[in-house]
Amino acid sequence: MTAIQIPRRRWLQCLGLGLALIFHSLFPLMSPSRMVYYHNSTGLRTIVAACFFDMVLGTIAALLLWQAAQRAHCLGAFHFTIAFLGPLYLFALDPALLQSAFVHLRAFLMGIPSMRSNYLPASIPVGWAFASVPVWGLVLLVLAKAAPRVYGGVIAAGRIALMGLGIFALLGCWYLARAWNWRPNPGRAAPRFARAAVNTHPRLVWILFDEWSYAQTFSDRPPDLPLPNFDAFAADSTVYSNVRPIGYWTEFVLPSLLLGRTIDRLRASQQDFPLIAEGPGPLEPFPTGEAITADAQRLGWNVGIDGWYNPYCSFLAGTYQRCTWIDYGEPSGPMIASDTLASNMISGVLADMWPSEKARALKRVRGDGEVLFAQADQLLHDDSLDFLFLHFPLPHPPSAWDRKTGTWADAKTPYRPSYEDNLALADRELGHIMQVLRADPRWPVTTVILNGDHSWRTKLHEHANYWTPEDEHISHQAYFDDRPAVAVHAAGQTQARQVRGPVSLMIVHDLAEATLHAGASPGQ
Repeated sequence: MTAIQIPRRRWLQCLGLGLALIFHSLFPLMSPSRMVYYHNSTGLRTIVAACFFDMVLGTIAALLLWQAAQRAHCLGAFHFTIAFLGPLYLFALDPALLQSAFVHLRAFLMGIPSMRSNYLPASIPVGWAFASVPVWGLVLLVLAKAAPRVYGGVIAAGRIALMGLGIFALLGCWYLARAWNWRPNPGRAAPRFARAAVNTHPRLVWILFDEWSYAQTFSDRPPDLPLPNFDAFAADSTVYSNVRPIGYWTEFVLPSLLLGRTIDRLRASQQDFPLIAEGPGPLEPFPTGEAITADAQRLGWNVGIDGWYNPYCSFLAGTYQRCTWIDYGEPSGPMIASDTLASNMISGVLADMWPSEKARALKRVRGDGEVLFAQADQLLHDDSLDFLFLHFPLPHPPSAWDRKTGTWADAKTPYRPSYEDNLALADRELGHIMQVLRADPRWPVTTVILNGDHSWRTKLHEHANYWTPEDEHISHQAYFDDRPAVAVHAAGQTQARQVRGPVSLMIVHDLAEATLHAGASPGQ
């Protein structure tokens, strides 16, 4: 049997198919916004190795299948299968692919292709993407039978596109090499400070619950969701019922709240330090000296930070006594830097279609919560700290907490946790925090600020694999109520108050600054 010669263009086309397998994981590594680098405190080598091996194995598999099809004289069926299954695979890997593509196209047309922008993504029904797959298959069949020349043109265009992807894969290898050699900026490791002396200063505790919705907690709470600790907090605090958001994405809202001015654009520098801009102005390094933590230091407050998602210990360096932050590990597509090579290779190709992905996701969510709760507890019991900033990943989806049993869910749990479960977990953690604070001698002069960075972004989550029928029901078919929750207990406050007029979320920054400057006098 004569060996089949493989033309160079075929190598490129098969390499293009190999690249298609990892495109969702490779693209974030190539993005000029550098968000994958920004949100990881460890190296990215497991992601890089998984991308490389998936691409190589995908290329080899494509070559072997092409050779088998050529020997069996069924190249036409092989080409049809690739043309039909390609879109199906991409949409199954990422159901929001069209929506994501539209958002990036809009960013490009707005003249900001190299960074994420702080606006609500345009909503595109993802059902269109799924509906387009059988329609596309039918179109291919009709063209093959009724218009063979047109069909041949479609297949030829597909070959050219695959060759283009193959050439692009060579550029992708350069980005993989760059990511392989990348190491986090040493400055982002939490510096060690000598323990400050016990302070008799008043206390300010600012707690940010990520994606905390006013409607789901207060005005439109499901009847089967008791939140005793949020209710107890509201009983001697001021609750704001019409807070206007200042952004849609956490990486914009948090720097905005820390600075007291709205950030519209952000990307990471080559040193992984945030570069920010307001409006169309030029990007500038994050001004650490203007952050509220720096103001607190200048006013004699000892600062402790326990954060999630944003590398607080890096860009707020020098403005705190103690800082811990959990490595969110911004996924590169479905791959996570802290996972094993084998796990990333499987998830990179199959993503949420693989059954073990449920256990993997639940383990990650549980790990984030447990670490942050333990770190916050240490800060709360440190008598030397006056100003605590705590940022929890709750009630941000997905959830790994089963409120019905009061335990963490695992892959064998038949019940699928929802946003309600994360609200219940946030309520549980708030109860513990308030128990510690109320037992502290400084409680009469302690101010506590609770707020969400944004509300529950139902339109962002409704097509995700973790969206549940309960989510659909309690959100009234994914209706987006954009009001983040805000509740403030001023030092010495004993009566409940409600502010119904519209206020900007930036009020929490202003209240925190006022507390720092006033020294939290009782009855403020």
